[in-house]
Amino acid sequence: MVFHAPPADGVEVTLTVEPRADRVELRAMDASDGLETLPGFRPRPPDVGVAGSHSSEMLAVARTYPL
Repeated sequence: MVFHAPPADGVEVTLTVEPRADRVELRAMDASDGLETLPGFRPRPPDVGVAGSHSSEMLAVARTYPL
């Protein structure tokens, strides 16, 4: 599931898992624009492009939770 610009108070999700599942993990990730506001940020050189489908400076943070 992907939520673009979720509300400030978050999104509530209920997952139903097959009883035979040995192990279930949930991976949560946030990708935010605005690196230029971080202390020490230096823009990339003009001859260095961006890869993937995003065209701006972006920070992604993820964590996996065992359930």
